[in-house]
Amino acid sequence: HIDWKSTAKRRALTVRQFDDTRRTEIALGLATDTASYGGWQDFELAVSVFASVGVRALGEGLKLGAFADRVLSCHTSSALLDGCCSLERSAIGSDIPRVARSLARAAPGATLIVLVAGGGASRAMMRAAAVSLPAGARVLAVHTVHGAASGVSSTGNLVHLTVGSLRDLARVAAAAASIAR
Repeated sequence: HIDWKSTAKRRALTVRQFDDTRRTEIALGLATDTASYGGWQDFELAVSVFASVGVRALGEGLKLGAFADRVLSCHTSSALLDGCCSLERSAIGSDIPRVARSLARAAPGATLIVLVAGGGASRAMMRAAAVSLPAGARVLAVHTVHGAASGVSSTGNLVHLTVGSLRDLARVAAAAASIAR
């Protein structure tokens, strides 16, 4: 940012730098449509990943918004977990594009967005959904496939995580954090 007043006084170009001090705001989205999952185990793993990320964010004092087939209460970890307990997959549930559009409206200031779905939600679908999200937000696309090899890759500014077991979540998330920077 050029400080024109200081530049005029000093007769030399003066630039001011500002540190971005906004807090991390996380928006979590979970697909609840049947087509996004290979089976009930994939969906249960997705709900566990979704809840685990949310509880961790709340534990670190971060601002959190969560959406599945509805906005979930995130005032406390207990409220989030209670909301997660009632989630079900259904033929008329929210798919990833709908979840992304809902998150864009509900959390326009999100700095990190985590989209969670099963293997039925393709990478192309995740990329297309990410287009509707706030510009400048980091986006993690999490595919839960029970028993699959867990790993991380990236496509453009979208980081893809595959989680085959909840035990792998911390390792995969740490790998994703190093890519997303």
